Amino acid sequence: MLMQKHIKKVRRVAAVIVFAYFVGAFAVGSGAVGGLAHFQAMPALLSVVGHHGVTLGVLLLFTLIYGRVYCSFLCPTGILQDLIARIDRLFRKKKKRYRLEPPHPAVRYSILGLTIAAWVLGFNALVSLIDPYSIFGRIGANLLRPLAEAGNNLLALVFNAFGNYAFYNVSVQAASVFSLITALAMFVLIAALSYRRGRYYCNVICPVGTLLGLVSKVSVFRVKIDGGRCNKCMACALQCKAGCIDPKGKGVDFSRCVACGNCLNVCKKDALHFGWAYPKKRAPKPIDANKRAAFTAAGAALATAALASCSRIPKQAQAAALPIMPPGADNRSHFERHCTACHLCVARCPSQCIKPSFLEYGAAGIMQPVMKYNVHSYCSYDCNVCASVCPTGALRHISVEQKRDLQIGQAVFSRNRCVVYLNETDCGACAEHCPTQAVHMTPYKNGLRIPEVNVDLCVGCGGCESICPARPVRAIVVNGVSQQKLLHIAQTDKAEEVVIDDFGF
Repeated sequence: MLMQKHIKKVRRVAAVIVFAYFVGAFAVGSGAVGGLAHFQAMPALLSVVGHHGVTLGVLLLFTLIYGRVYCSFLCPTGILQDLIARIDRLFRKKKKRYRLEPPHPAVRYSILGLTIAAWVLGFNALVSLIDPYSIFGRIGANLLRPLAEAGNNLLALVFNAFGNYAFYNVSVQAASVFSLITALAMFVLIAALSYRRGRYYCNVICPVGTLLGLVSKVSVFRVKIDGGRCNKCMACALQCKAGCIDPKGKGVDFSRCVACGNCLNVCKKDALHFGWAYPKKRAPKPIDANKRAAFTAAGAALATAALASCSRIPKQAQAAALPIMPPGADNRSHFERHCTACHLCVARCPSQCIKPSFLEYGAAGIMQPVMKYNVHSYCSYDCNVCASVCPTGALRHISVEQKRDLQIGQAVFSRNRCVVYLNETDCGACAEHCPTQAVHMTPYKNGLRIPEVNVDLCVGCGGCESICPARPVRAIVVNGVSQQKLLHIAQTDKAEEVVIDDFGF
């Protein structure tokens, strides 16, 4: 009984810590590498190898024992919904009341079935769009991060005025217009549902919530209603943000209960308890026709998807330049099937050269990260942050030493755009910024030298493209590769640092 009184407090403390961690990871760029991101349900499900498989097992085990505790204090989108509802209650004169919500089994299980079918077919855009962890990641990277950067610049302005330079200005920019609009739309949707219906998104739309709900239906510990003490006063139902308590029927829908503890201490008759759920054998429940139909539809969708996936004709290679996948992506097939577009790599990239894609990968890869080089950014030769923080295994972990030799793209030189060719003047900026000497200068004419590319040494870092002065189109650009590979570049082949005085670029 003592433990029951503190369930709500423990849940709130844990939720605050987890939420602060993810705000720091996505908006501020702080927090341990990996960490709690690996304990998110969808990333754990998509990376069931090694310790990630153990993580998925731990999540399922906790759900089997305690119900949907993941949704209460580990899912950042779930916590965000509680935070929005809490803020709403602070500004309301009349306390917010919840009510029993219909279970919508057909909608829930159909969405789950379609999500599984989309993943089997390789159309990961649907998975990315409604995965709760990825939703919060995009909100953090595209909405919260620009706000944090603007706040940092405001502090820098104030502190610098008093001669304190603890803060300095940083560039404030959205990752992309499309990802900004998508993140804003999902935030508005979730905020509206939270304001009106509590955990409605979790229990009707979210495929993770539906999947964990199937497990939590047979959880060992649950909220129980003592029928002999319950007087149907509705106090518990008015506090249930999941809308799953039916006082009139004296029952709880365990597939939707998120074990938040809000209901436990409001009953004046002490009719609610959180405890062992199997004291004796229970009469079998009647079969829900709607749920049976939903499962049938989901099974048919999955079978159709599997058959279609096995019979698909491989796509022909396109003549257009391939997009550049972040380091560790391996190949397009692996990357597409594992990436949920959570944008953690986008938020944590020190060079800010990882951006959300639009149609670079096609419709199936919308919002998945892609490398884009410009005058301000290229992939740092000694950086492996993106591969280190990826929670799904879409970017395989690589060491800094491996990253230096990993070919993620190949430079392509267009002589007729080069300033050496057009203006007959010295340049060599691309060669000086190439860390592997893949771009080197060769004799041209009149004592001039012009760039040449050895693709066997090019790692595709984009240093050459970033520094190239040719406009409006750069003379040297980096294209992606279909299969990333280690080049095993000899140490002696790597360029030494050269300092050139009066270099114009």
